[in-house]
Amino acid sequence: MRSVSNRLVQVAVFIAASLVIVLFCFIPTRTIYAGGREKGGAELWAANCRQCHTLRSPSSYSSDQWEIAVNHMRFRCGLTAKETRKIAEFLKNAD
Repeated sequence: MRSVSNRLVQVAVFIAASLVIVLFCFIPTRTIYAGGREKGGAELWAANCRQCHTLRSPSSYSSDQWEIAVNHMRFRCGLTAKETRKIAEFLKNAD
């Protein structure tokens, strides 16, 4: 009986942790600062991507590889087209 109880606790903890991770990906970050200035690509990259990833150096991938990665993550994390463009441009031009 005790092992069943332990297993249920493990499953509950796993589900709770999974939900937290998934929710962090779907929390939209604001494109506009309180002062009215739009965030740049570097700021959007840092604010969005580090929620789930260790940030890599922009030189870690080629421009084509970053384009693919950013477009893939756009849909997983709910980025707007404008945010996606800004992040991709930053990563491709940061060499």
